[in-house]
Formats: sequence, C-alpha cells, structure tokens
Amino acid sequence: MRCGVKIINNKKGFSYIFICVITIFVAIVIFTGLQYNLVLYTVKAHKNDVQLKLDSVIMKSAVENYDALKQGELYGDYIDKEKLVLDAYEALDFSLSTESVHMDGCSMSRPEIEAIEGNGYGIRASYELTIPFEMLDHTLIDITVPIELYSQYKEK
Repeated sequence: MRCGVKIINNKKGFSYIFICVITIFVAIVIFTGLQYNLVLYTVKAHKNDVQLKLDSVIMKSAVENYDALKQGELYGDYIDKEKLVLDAYEALDFSLSTESVHMDGCSMSRPEIEAIEGNGYGIRASYELTIPFEMLDHTLIDITVPIELYSQYKEK
C-alpha cells in the first residue's frame, strides 16, 4: 500500500503510466461485463422466443382437439403425437435435414423434441444455443448454453 502511494506522489511522471494502466484495466473489465450482459440478454430473449413458438404449437393442437378436451374424453386418443413433434420442428424452422439455425448472431442446434404425457399433454425441447463472445469486432470464444423448455396443456 505504501509503495502505491509513493508511485502516485512521484513528481517524475512515472505515476501517469501507473494511472493509465489502471484506467485501461478498469475499462476492459467494464467492457467485458457489459458484453457478458449482452450474451445473457440474448439467451433470455431467445428462450422467450422459442417458448412462445412451442406454446403456439400446443395452443393450435388444443384448438384442433377442442371437442375432446372440452367434453373430458380421453384426448390421448385424439392427439397425434408425431404431428405435434413435426409441428414443433416446423415452428422452429427446422426441416428433416437442417442441423442448425442461425439467427441474430447466434446458432441454435437441432433440438430434441418429444411429446410428453401425464396430467395433460405437451412437448419438451432440448437444444444448445451457441453465442459468440466478441470484443472489438473479434470473436474471443463461442459460449454454448444448454436449454430445455417445456410447453404443456395441463388438466385442471
């Protein structure tokens, strides 16, 4: 601590270099923190977008099977699970041969989508989202985030 005070109180100009190094270090830390917050925001926005698309698939299925759901019948007989999964892939812009989708600077791997049952019906989607971590227009690292989402129509 005493050494740092000596450097700052030095009248020969060496303190300017020390202050410049500290300022640059603090600027880099702040910039890195802001960039990381941008990555977190991108993940959250992407999850919300995919969740909305999956919910729309379930809602469309519920509208198509409204009579069975309304009458309390065994709607498992009416719900086509394969069609539900295919509709989910289509809503997420995946065809049979698509391995990944690029949007807004990030890449979504092909999700594993399966129909779920129990106290209703729905779909579960799990995939990886890859987001580049950039500083000064250079990609330092690609951050891969595993994501698992559920969209389900539940009985009351």
